[in-house]
Amino acid sequence: MLKDGFYVTNRGRTLIAGLMAGDTFAISKVMVGSGRPETLTALAELTDLVSPVAAATSTKPLRKGDTVEMIIEYRSDLNGGLETGFWLNEFAVYAMDGDTEVMIYYGCLGDYP
Repeated sequence: MLKDGFYVTNRGRTLIAGLMAGDTFAISKVMVGSGRPETLTALAELTDLVSPVAAATSTKPLRKGDTVEMIIEYRSDLNGGLETGFWLNEFAVYAMDGDTEVMIYYGCLGDYP
């Protein structure tokens, strides 16, 4: 049974290291999905959602001390709506690392979507 969890991915950690060296950061997209990893150890290695479904939106990330706060929102009426419903169980934040888009943050609602 996978409990809920929110993780900075390995690619996300690499991007954060670049920020410490003076690189810039911009969120490229936010996605939501219906999947979940089989184990906790698989979370850091993820490069995409387990079962991507739709684009989402977010507020601008705000730094508060040693944390970053932002709101991720999914609305079923965005991008023309959905043909079928789904249980929202995962979300991801992506950013550009040079010319490559990478998933930097992953969240899973576990057994209780």
